Amino acid sequence: MKNTKIRFQRMGLEEIRSQPPGKWSGSDLLDVLDDLRQAERAEETWAKEIAIRSLILHSPDHSEIIDYNAVYFDQTLVLESTEKFDASIATAYAALVYHLQHDERSNAYTWLRQIAGTFLAAGEMSVGIAQFARIVRGEPGNLSNYYTLITALDQTGLPVLAREALAAADVLMEQQPDDSNAPHIERLRESLSESNGEDNPDNLSAIDPQALADLRTAFALTRAGRQNTDEYLPPLAVLLDEDPNRAIDHDDEILAQGQVLVPELLFLAWDEELYGTPAPEHALRLLRSLRDRRPALFVDIDRWLQQAKGDWRDLLSTRFGLVGGYSQSELREWVANAGCDWMLRSATGDALVQRANDHPQERAEIVAFLSDLLSRPEAEANVDEETVTACLIGNLADLGAVETYPAIEAAFAEDRVDVQMLDLDFVQEKLGLPRTTPPRRKDGLYLNLTCKRCGRTRPHFVQHVTIDIGSQERRAEGRPIRYDPHVMDREIICPKCGARDAYELRPMDALHLIAETQGLGSWLRMATGDADSSPVRPSPYVTRIKSVIFDRPMHPLEGLAEYRRRIRRNPQNADLRVRMSMLLRVIHRFPESLETIRQAYEVRPTDPEVMVFRALAEHDFGDKDAAQELYESALSRLLRSARRLPQASELVGIAEDGLHALAAGRPSPWQPQYLSAEEEAALAGRDRRR
Repeated sequence: MKNTKIRFQRMGLEEIRSQPPGKWSGSDLLDVLDDLRQAERAEETWAKEIAIRSLILHSPDHSEIIDYNAVYFDQTLVLESTEKFDASIATAYAALVYHLQHDERSNAYTWLRQIAGTFLAAGEMSVGIAQFARIVRGEPGNLSNYYTLITALDQTGLPVLAREALAAADVLMEQQPDDSNAPHIERLRESLSESNGEDNPDNLSAIDPQALADLRTAFALTRAGRQNTDEYLPPLAVLLDEDPNRAIDHDDEILAQGQVLVPELLFLAWDEELYGTPAPEHALRLLRSLRDRRPALFVDIDRWLQQAKGDWRDLLSTRFGLVGGYSQSELREWVANAGCDWMLRSATGDALVQRANDHPQERAEIVAFLSDLLSRPEAEANVDEETVTACLIGNLADLGAVETYPAIEAAFAEDRVDVQMLDLDFVQEKLGLPRTTPPRRKDGLYLNLTCKRCGRTRPHFVQHVTIDIGSQERRAEGRPIRYDPHVMDREIICPKCGARDAYELRPMDALHLIAETQGLGSWLRMATGDADSSPVRPSPYVTRIKSVIFDRPMHPLEGLAEYRRRIRRNPQNADLRVRMSMLLRVIHRFPESLETIRQAYEVRPTDPEVMVFRALAEHDFGDKDAAQELYESALSRLLRSARRLPQASELVGIAEDGLHALAAGRPSPWQPQYLSAEEEAALAGRDRRR
């Protein structure tokens, strides 16, 4: 998302316009729009907003998280305000078809009013007035119609006609005092009362007298309390006639009204109750004729008008396509297009599943195509391709395509699947196959870590996480940090690119760790944004420290890198290796800690301090016989040289305690099996000071 914003910030207007639909996800483009709204309101900013909304509205992806009604409305409004009226009307037509196609008829009705208002704003007064007349006549008792009409008339410079509409609306307001439009209409009344009165009559010369008469007739119907019971008004009602010749006889009458009847013809073309009758085909035939007269108004629905023949509704999908449908071959092209956003390709796969279910005769072909895509050459190219592979596997599982399981299993075995989307267990269960993956371990945590180098996310099993509070604080202050504050108990190597300890913990997994240390209630409060004051509680898997290395706040992994650098410069310095071993122990990287202290011992095998620290490591996670020998050897040397070593008495105590603990089968005196976070932090600080 952040990268998308940055890339669009660098683009000029023409480059944005040249972007192919489907390359960017609609949700990311909405974020780009939000970013633009913060910019200075200049002409180029408006133009960029229009171009970006166009990318959203011309992409075939139908995302469930986008409010397309709002996007269409904003686009229509901006185009209208910048006097791009043909484009505004074309967008409004597309919005109407979108809502009709996706069964949102309540929103579709609002677009009848929007279209009429846009024609008025464009100066096509006769069309706008005629459309409003039909809207009011269709629903004489609808106050929403009057609110939109009065607003449009006032904005168009027809206040007297607006007052006529207001007088008719007053009748409805008396009958419907609680209608939500009533307060808005009252505010319009105040606005109209402040404008000039009858001394400045409206200039109605540009309006077709018949359209004006029809509007006033509609006002009269409202005042008389009349209701309309016809779904379609004349002359469109004739299209419902079963005799196709009779409908065709009225073509000239309908076409003579130009754009006035386009919105209602669109309603008729999509009317489910008329499926199987000649009426929708009549409507489509007339729409094509009207398109040929003014093609600029139909550019956003032209593709649908061209395909809307025969059984065109079979091409429609709920997940794919805003306006119009797609054939199987078109869907296959989209899902295989590596230049498109992965979410669009995922939606295309869902559309193919829907098509296979609706057309069983196509299932085998679709299954074979999806299965072949699992081994496409670019399958390992990047993170998005792995996500697409996971989506394709999900599609095959939804189709119950057991025959494709070998290809699915191979994709998982070759690590070409985004396992954040789905795992092999899910697929096996979905396909009714026996589980072959080993059960998950219970003695640790499975955390999803994202590689900073290649972007892949993979689950990693760890048994302990050390949280560096200092790094968390620095990140909260907006300061850059090289390493994630959550330090794993083993070196994390990316299985795809080999990067070492270059990971980020996914946010949901970070919340999981909060639940580990602060309880489920705190997890929920953090997830909902509420304040959390719960005390840190013991956890066998998580500890918290404030890492200080080389006398300054430093991330433990940064400290390890610095130790290694210094040791390379001075390989005979045993003290560096001892301190590095202790740091590794603090972050629970015990095998590395043991190996490092053994290296220190090789450099200085007669040093009692080195002997004691190696004994502690061997005691807890190495050779216990070696630990006993080292404790005893260290004691012997310490007792002989106690006067020369200022820390001798402390080391003697540690060695003696270690021998007793070893004999009793307990852990070394380094630390108990479990310490509170405060105790562990204090102990870690003490060990670093050594």
